[in-house]
Amino acid sequence: MLDIISILFVLFGLGFLLASIKPTYSICKDIEHKGWCALFVLILAFILGYVFFLIVLILNPVSIVELGLSAILAGGGAFVVIIIQLSLHSITTIKNDAAMRYFESRHDALTKLPNRLCFTEQLAKAITVSKPFAVVMVDLNRFKEVNDTLGHAVGDKLLVQIGQRLQNSLEEPNILSRFGGDEFALILHDVDEETCLHETKKLMDSLEDSFVIEENLLVIDMSIGIALFPNDGINGDVLLKNADIAMYLAKQNKQHFVLYDSTKDTLSPKRLNIISKIQNALNHDEFELYFQPIVDPKNLTLRGFESLIRWPQPDGSMISPGEFIPLIEQSRFIGKVTRWVIRHSIQRIHAWNQGKLRLNISVNLSATDILDKELVPYIKKCLETHPVSPDLLCFEITESAIMLDVDRAKHVIDDLFSMGITIALDDFGTGYSSLSLLRELPAQIIKIDQSFVMQITTNTGDYAIVKSMVELCHRLGKKVVAEGVESLEVLEKLNAVGCDFVQGYYCSKPLSYDDASSWLSLYKERGNKVTELGYKPHFI
Repeated sequence: MLDIISILFVLFGLGFLLASIKPTYSICKDIEHKGWCALFVLILAFILGYVFFLIVLILNPVSIVELGLSAILAGGGAFVVIIIQLSLHSITTIKNDAAMRYFESRHDALTKLPNRLCFTEQLAKAITVSKPFAVVMVDLNRFKEVNDTLGHAVGDKLLVQIGQRLQNSLEEPNILSRFGGDEFALILHDVDEETCLHETKKLMDSLEDSFVIEENLLVIDMSIGIALFPNDGINGDVLLKNADIAMYLAKQNKQHFVLYDSTKDTLSPKRLNIISKIQNALNHDEFELYFQPIVDPKNLTLRGFESLIRWPQPDGSMISPGEFIPLIEQSRFIGKVTRWVIRHSIQRIHAWNQGKLRLNISVNLSATDILDKELVPYIKKCLETHPVSPDLLCFEITESAIMLDVDRAKHVIDDLFSMGITIALDDFGTGYSSLSLLRELPAQIIKIDQSFVMQITTNTGDYAIVKSMVELCHRLGKKVVAEGVESLEVLEKLNAVGCDFVQGYYCSKPLSYDDASSWLSLYKERGNKVTELGYKPHFI
């Protein structure tokens, strides 16, 4: 009986050792450490030892000593297989955790698409292969409106669905990445210009159908910039920069896509440099407000000022407003810059009106501003901090900005109007639905664009248009401001047709705060009357 039990113990131990061979070998291959290789050799040696002892038990009588030794060998085999299995489980868990961390470090947490780091690695590999490919930058249009109106939870779900649609429109081995926010990037392999445009059309088609998220029906389109390797760059940074420039041009020109063209990129380094300095300019209060007077042509009295942002540089030069304002309007800084202008404008007019002048201040709002649901509360807070009568604050909104989202614009304008704030429809006559806006919006002031004003003394067509605009606005109970007044003859013509207010270099160029304060002091000294000869203030 003892011999049978002893033999069974040894067989069990041998079975355990044999069961440990495969996992130990797997660990040796994965870990590639000498210790595990030595353990694998020892297990093989133990197996030979167990076999030898088993033969001894079969051929010889078994005593209590051999029985005890057989039990120890059974336990030893079990111990080895348990240790090996636990080690394999731990190693597998560590490997899986490492793989997960690696995946998370190279993929977007929301959409699970490759992130910027992964994209740049794949871009470097594509360049190494040296076959033609395209880098495509995609920016969603008006996505901020979804976040502001419906909340970030809806915006996140929309981004996930957009990522899925874009991914489904691609074929292997093309790569889609989410760079952050509402910006995506792609690598289209083995494409020429024609094939690239075909793939781009598929991307646009993928977003053609509306999205349904929490019972909200959403329509999203995108602006696309394309740079081709090697024509538009031979390294990753240049390709990304050029694709981004092309995407910016698509957004600026309201085109679906733009291929990078070096001939249209003469200002791109300067543009990128300007964008990089905007946040620093806000942090260090580098911007300044300039003020252009708005004058009553009948009696040459001052109605108020239009507030204009300027950006002086340390060397005394100025970055042209025509350069940096469009960049700000297309960037994520537009809200911060608008708030800066509003706050400082209210501060300045509050200080000036301590002299009982009751001057108005006009501030421009962009298309992005009127989609900002936090704008109205911010204005209320500024008026509480620096008490100014709301009717002395005027916001100028262009027709093109309103037409991007008429319903949202009406809502914001109605809120401002209900506070007693004055609304001006800027650049009137340059859009395509001015008459309907005149009827529907509570705008008290209409600003006639300078393109109609500057030639009214020599162009009978412009004169007729301006005269008709003034008459129409007056019949609707609205005041009229004419921009671009640069001569006495133009001012007299405008006065003759009944224009309420004028603005332009003939009255005054835009003035810094100190110069505007001096200008006001002289204005009051001369009996609150002003005229302009040439481009220098002259008071009567």
